[in-house]
Amino acid sequence: YRNGYFSPEDEKHIQEDIKEKKPDFVFVGITSPKKEYIIQSFMDNGINAVFMGVGGSFDVLSGHIKRAPLWMQNAHLEWLFRVANEPKRLFK
Repeated sequence: YRNGYFSPEDEKHIQEDIKEKKPDFVFVGITSPKKEYIIQSFMDNGINAVFMGVGGSFDVLSGHIKRAPLWMQNAHLEWLFRVANEPKRLFK
């Protein structure tokens, strides 16, 4: 486990740590597009695992962040609910 707040210098150490542990799965819970760049970098550097970009899923599953009402989920408007509840996300 590692949080998503690290410097570019730390990325090399993180990659070495992941390579050493040889996981089958790596869940990357950081924002887009950063998670896609990180996953590609890991793959380019020989980390052989199944990568899953999970974004804020762990925050929702843990109850830290409330999920959109069912009608918004069904209407594919969950993104709008998140923007309304977390406007700071727009400026990251």
